[in-house]
Amino acid sequence: MLIPLIGTDKFVTIEEFLKLTPKTYKMLTGKKLGLDQKIDLVLSKMIIKKMIRKSGKVDLNTFSKEVFLAAGIGIGEVSHWDFS
Repeated sequence: MLIPLIGTDKFVTIEEFLKLTPKTYKMLTGKKLGLDQKIDLVLSKMIIKKMIRKSGKVDLNTFSKEVFLAAGIGIGEVSHWDFS
């Protein structure tokens, strides 16, 4: 599965996404992540790692629900990462 990088036409694999940092994002895209995008990146990576540990795969429906719950506690409106 490929994940698009915010605001670009570039894609990365799940493995590359899990290794992604704000610094490497800037090196890849030339664009700086905002604070809300940095927080969203960390939360998204945590949710994906949890799914992989639990079931060995990434389920998009579960990911969407988890991101919605994280957004519900005031962290952000929606995920900046499009996993469709």
